[in-house]
Amino acid sequence: MCVEEDFEYWREVIDKFHMPVMLISKDRKVLFQNSTSEDLFGLRIGEICWKGFWNGETLSEDERELYKKGVVTDDMKCSFCRLEEALEKQSPMSTEAFVCGNYWESWWMPLSEDTCLHYLIDVTKQKKVEEELKIARKNLENSLSYHKALYENNPAMMLIVDGERTILDANPAFLKATGYEKKDIVGKNASVIHVSQQNYEEFENIFERVVRGEVKVSTLEYCLKSKKGEIIWVEVAGSTVILPNRKGVIWSAVDTTKAHRLKEELKHQAVHDQLTGLYNRYALEEELERAIERTKRGNDILAVCLIDLDSFKPINDKYGHDRGDEVLRVVSSRLKNVVRKSDFVSRFGGDEFVVLLEAVKDVKNLDIIFKKIEKAVVEPVELSSGEYVSVGLSMGVFIYTKDDKDDSERVLYKADMAMYESKKKKGNREKFYEIYNL
Repeated sequence: MCVEEDFEYWREVIDKFHMPVMLISKDRKVLFQNSTSEDLFGLRIGEICWKGFWNGETLSEDERELYKKGVVTDDMKCSFCRLEEALEKQSPMSTEAFVCGNYWESWWMPLSEDTCLHYLIDVTKQKKVEEELKIARKNLENSLSYHKALYENNPAMMLIVDGERTILDANPAFLKATGYEKKDIVGKNASVIHVSQQNYEEFENIFERVVRGEVKVSTLEYCLKSKKGEIIWVEVAGSTVILPNRKGVIWSAVDTTKAHRLKEELKHQAVHDQLTGLYNRYALEEELERAIERTKRGNDILAVCLIDLDSFKPINDKYGHDRGDEVLRVVSSRLKNVVRKSDFVSRFGGDEFVVLLEAVKDVKNLDIIFKKIEKAVVEPVELSSGEYVSVGLSMGVFIYTKDDKDDSERVLYKADMAMYESKKKKGNREKFYEIYNL
């Protein structure tokens, strides 16, 4: 479960959203939910959510009517498998849910080994649009003109492209959403609406399969470029259409920019420290596993550096925690700036940081980096109140080579042991760091 400070942080974040959001434990209990979720589900904190989220594809019409009336039968299949799958893989999982008469995109985002952030995005309107588009695409194979009214008045963005990827037409919804006029894009290659030439080329394989009728694309997330150069995220559907003397593709898209940005924001918050903006402990554990595997495949070394600030507590005691937070933010920024872009810097907790120095050719090369780290930390920090304060540092280093057998947990333990050895000697030592060596 989340520690208390993380729990309070997520409580504040969740309360800001107008969509249903809740924090759910591994045993399916509600730890916290925002007001929108409470209004929708009527669940109480600590209540087991055994009746909440049903996969819409598994419910018959009769079962749906019973559920709307508050009746839950044993035959109703619960979709909490996604919660369990997300916690097991420690990665976000989504599913479609049919809740209280509406269709929802249901997301499970792990915050720890035992808790998930669960939020739902209402896609009922999108579902209705998709159903209309399925009908439209089927009939368009026989007569494109027969559905001209639907094409022109459809709330979804629609685009017709021939086999050479030349844009033949765009409906009013597409033009309104992207800011183009027909003269800007009709008759031109579809690359004009792609974010980059690389994106355009990468999309070619999907396009070729659709135009040949080998596959139909539905709910593919993609991004387009507006006339002003802004990125528009969409859910794309596409299928073959018969044009005079040739085949083409009719694309339909629903704007999901807001939902995409929200998902990206939630993903960012899940792996970053709120105060400093550095990667958090969860992200560190994931990255350390990957760094160890990469080191095993090469001949370079991995230096795992655990830093603890000296004389930080007196700053908190004298100037208050707000000023202490200022020091942590400044030190974090400096640490990130003095190492290579390929290196990994994270806040381990409190006034501790972990830096992963990967692909180091020789241990001797570390001296230069360590001097930069020391200078970045010990340089005085000017507080917003005008005072200057200084901190020191004690650092423990574990050198990992491809022949080592330790897992990530053991590596961090050894770096921590080395740091405490350095800490004990801080009154009488030549250097601020200690390298673990047994």
